[in-house]
Amino acid sequence: MIETLSLPIDRSSFDYKGIVITDLDGTLLDKNRKLKEQDYKTLVMLKHAGFLRVLATGRNLYSLFSTIDDSFPVDYIIFSCGAGVWDHTTKDYTRIITMDSPEVQQVASFFASHSLDFAVHNPIPDNHYFYYYLKNDDNQDFEHRIRIYKEYTSRWENLPSQFPRASQLLAIVTNLRQKTDQHHQHIYDEVSIHLPGFTVIRTTSPLDHVSLWIEVFPENVSKGKTSHWLASQFNIDKNNVLAVGNDYNDLDLLTWATSAYIVSNGPADLKAMFPSVASHDECGFSEAVKKWLTAMNWPVLKN
Repeated sequence: MIETLSLPIDRSSFDYKGIVITDLDGTLLDKNRKLKEQDYKTLVMLKHAGFLRVLATGRNLYSLFSTIDDSFPVDYIIFSCGAGVWDHTTKDYTRIITMDSPEVQQVASFFASHSLDFAVHNPIPDNHYFYYYLKNDDNQDFEHRIRIYKEYTSRWENLPSQFPRASQLLAIVTNLRQKTDQHHQHIYDEVSIHLPGFTVIRTTSPLDHVSLWIEVFPENVSKGKTSHWLASQFNIDKNNVLAVGNDYNDLDLLTWATSAYIVSNGPADLKAMFPSVASHDECGFSEAVKKWLTAMNWPVLKN
């Protein structure tokens, strides 16, 4: 693991009451990937009330900025599941973490030996570029992703003798044969057990919404770990943190935060672990904020 950038944050002009951290797709954005007016107003009012607003997404910035623009009402963006932090006010990187070549080789060799199709993403800021290793003929979700990024991909027919540095590796297990959730969990557990010293994240495919994505990062990278790092930069105790999510890649964030909610469109096993609010189509984010502010005895923001 190489921390290629970590800029100190000048806290002298900030005195935040707390942090609100939210996932993007399936949580803050609705099914049409739009920010509803009520949630927009909630984000704006959080700023006026003295809260730090943080977006925590699995997307890289290239993908993210195809959906949101420079005026999106957040202060910081934790992207690529925590491999990078973007200051949305100054429009600059605050933190970047990179996997070194031996780490990439270890993970890629494991994926290949277990017949998993995978991608190796370039270091930030070019992590929308990736090499891919595709051996299964029926991996439609992976092929869909390759088509989306066709200008930024290169295929490995065989594993290279010298591996590049990377921001992450991503294996995709297609759902073509209607694999069960238990099967996906078994594959994820096997990868986690055999790759100690890394962060292994399970995500539901944002493309077909059923296939399994397994993302591998350096050990100190995840939404929760990077949120902890960001909170510490502002000396904000996690007791004053709210996290809102919808999927498995939000799990460590939701577990880390003292207050956490999952929107009702999330999977049943996560809703059994955390209190739920309305769906992303029904402004569940705003509901979570109101519940949190009420529980903390802070003035409830009115839309």
